[in-house]
Amino acid sequence: MFAKPFIKSLDNHSDGIISMAKARSNMVDMLSGAADGEVIFWDLPRQKPMFQINAHERFVRGVTFAGNHALAADNIFVSTGDDAKVCIWSLSGLKS
Repeated sequence: MFAKPFIKSLDNHSDGIISMAKARSNMVDMLSGAADGEVIFWDLPRQKPMFQINAHERFVRGVTFAGNHALAADNIFVSTGDDAKVCIWSLSGLKS
């Protein structure tokens, strides 16, 4: 079933999306986690992935932003998966 009007699909995952999260501090950043262990950090206005991370060995069960302030110099986000790991990611660390 599709909601009208359908605007855009974000097609970069190779498997089904299991979890999603939007940043509270802005309307730009979004995370999605898939059944293949991949996490994508999205830039919604450009509708493009900023980073694609092979974060977990199996399903990504949850993603969230870590209470980032709108004026913070870095975005921190967390992912967890079926591999029993909790990963903490730094956007500035991914850029370098």
